[in-house]
Amino acid sequence: MRASPSARTGRHTAVVARPAAAVAQGAARRTLRAASTAVAALTLAVVLAALAATAVVPRLTGATSLVVLTGSMAPGMPAGSVAVVRPVDPASLHVGDVVTYEVAGGGALITHRVVGTGHDAAGALQLTTRGDANDDDDLPVPAAAVRGQLWYSVPWVGYASDLLRGSVGGLPERVVAVLLAGAGLLVYACCQVAAVVRDRRREAPARTAAAGAVGWTGRTASRELAVVTLEVGDDLDVDAFERALEACAGTVLATTDTTVSVAVTAAPALVDEAVARFRALAAADVQRSGPLSAPLGPGSPRLRA
Repeated sequence: MRASPSARTGRHTAVVARPAAAVAQGAARRTLRAASTAVAALTLAVVLAALAATAVVPRLTGATSLVVLTGSMAPGMPAGSVAVVRPVDPASLHVGDVVTYEVAGGGALITHRVVGTGHDAAGALQLTTRGDANDDDDLPVPAAAVRGQLWYSVPWVGYASDLLRGSVGGLPERVVAVLLAGAGLLVYACCQVAAVVRDRRREAPARTAAAGAVGWTGRTASRELAVVTLEVGDDLDVDAFERALEACAGTVLATTDTTVSVAVTAAPALVDEAVARFRALAAADVQRSGPLSAPLGPGSPRLRA
């Protein structure tokens, strides 16, 4: 630590050198905290967006959500995706459109791309379809079998939808989805509240000391001046030192490679608290003036480094 003279005031301007390890640790903690908050917020946003895209939007628009069970439409729509399809007039379909149709007699639904159109012997419209990952065309599909045209798809979330499909504990799928989303929001809110409470607790000593300093206006109120000289080294917790300095509204008078001197002016009880804070950080020599009958101000005695 070093003290550099100030040409303007003739007094010492203290420069507290933070050990590189302490700086790195503090930066790492802040970075980790910010990253965890960002990840939590991003995860929650992704979950809510997926829920809205696969459950809320289809219900509001009359569309249908279907889970893709095979990879026949990969890579654009891999297995596990949710395909959202809307009703469509088969006569308006063109080559390149992706449609969902019902297999004759089986009731199964297939979502493939239209690769050709034609008519049967009776003149009814037929579609030829094929999966993007398949080499062969499907059997001709009657237009009446078409259940809808692909609107959009959401990859991977179909696995979660399968877990919720039907009912869970007697609750419908949509109720379970809403409960899960609400639980996620509640957990996120609790984390944010806990962070705010933790920060306020850390700032409380500084606010108390500042309020005491502002509230004292009497010229004969009991105050005391103390100079605390700490024996410091590379193991000094610089963050804790700065918090203690801020909490007692102290002033760094001078620093050397092994010591730092801090002046504290406050009511005797607050001086006791400040001395205890500094002694908890490092060995300290304390010099106290005893009660003062007038506030320190212009023209009052000053300690010089």
